[in-house]
Amino acid sequence: MNDPVGNVRYCYTPLAAYIADTPELSLVACMGPKVSLFTTATSKNFGDLVLHPPHTGSLTLAAIRQSLAQLVEALQLFHDNKHLIVLAGVWDSWEIPKLELLQSMASSIQSSGPVMQCNNQNYYEQISHYLDQSNKCFRFNVATHIETRDQSIFSPDDEDLDSDQRENGQDSGIDSNAPSLSEHMNIHRSSVNYFVVPEALAHGCIPNAPKPYRTFSSSTTVFHIANKPSLCTTIDQAATLFGVPDLRPAICEYLQRAQADVNHDVSGVRTQGLDCQLPLDRIQIWYKLRVQQFLYHADDKVDAPQTMRLYPPSPERPHRLYDMAVISPGPDSDWPQQGIEGHVIVQLRLIFQPINTEYFATYVQRFNVTSQQGNPDGVHPGMGMHLLRWATNSRGTQVSDVVPILHI
Repeated sequence: MNDPVGNVRYCYTPLAAYIADTPELSLVACMGPKVSLFTTATSKNFGDLVLHPPHTGSLTLAAIRQSLAQLVEALQLFHDNKHLIVLAGVWDSWEIPKLELLQSMASSIQSSGPVMQCNNQNYYEQISHYLDQSNKCFRFNVATHIETRDQSIFSPDDEDLDSDQRENGQDSGIDSNAPSLSEHMNIHRSSVNYFVVPEALAHGCIPNAPKPYRTFSSSTTVFHIANKPSLCTTIDQAATLFGVPDLRPAICEYLQRAQADVNHDVSGVRTQGLDCQLPLDRIQIWYKLRVQQFLYHADDKVDAPQTMRLYPPSPERPHRLYDMAVISPGPDSDWPQQGIEGHVIVQLRLIFQPINTEYFATYVQRFNVTSQQGNPDGVHPGMGMHLLRWATNSRGTQVSDVVPILHI
């Protein structure tokens, strides 16, 4: 959901756990030692063939009422007969804090009702209500800030100041260190700078980092993937899961290009069949890839990292989820200074690493920029955008290839 200044807010339901390791805490939590969490069975019943009744809320309330009644009855019995203990000379003082506490325990529990539980209903209404209140507070703070600035700028005591003094804000009550309205309205967050990580890894600053390193960079982009892959499977199984039947020959072509040190043009050329032999069989697959670049208008500042997703068909995502990217056929790129010239627009279908190797690669499917009527460069005059179409070969299948992740 969006907050008042347009930032996307992710709202999560907190999950808290607490360990009760004393008899008193177990009693407060309506639990006893060595009992079942789901049935009325105790440790003496464990292992028998009896299906004990479920431990329901109504059963717990009935047990609490019975315990309170027994407590009241025991206290009454004690007070009715405590004088006999004094006469027998066993005890003559009843200044016991717990005894006084027991006097009010039954009535206090009956008056207080059940212990407060987490409010786990109507999430969206609660979130909307919170954001609505935050929006009102934000608008009030902005209005107050503007009102305060106006009063300080147009103070009647400044009428004798000359124009230069007014422009410099001298004696006008303006705090030079006070935030401007734009700074007051915007929420500034510090983004993770992944560019410092590859350098730290190269200098051995993170000695326990798994190899090959999960954070690496090209001339324009830094990449980061999780230490643990999303999936580990064979090449043929991955080809079936992701719907890319030519994955095996595509990897074969990739290895040949890498050995010959030539560019990856995403031409879709295949010199090997679907059953070609490879020096590897199992691969690790990642469903997410974090990428980060420098800001276009301030190349000395890093932009916020973005997440590229590559999810195969599943019950949760029956229509798949594959992000688009711009790649460079060669290892060096001047993106985005020259636009898409010399680059290829693709859809990422699979990010993987063959087990026991040092490289990460991605299976991509190519798009071609289609010329539009009256615009040979393919740029729409109104939207300023390119028209893309799937690139297909003579057999009508989509043009695809495997390229290094560093070329994204």
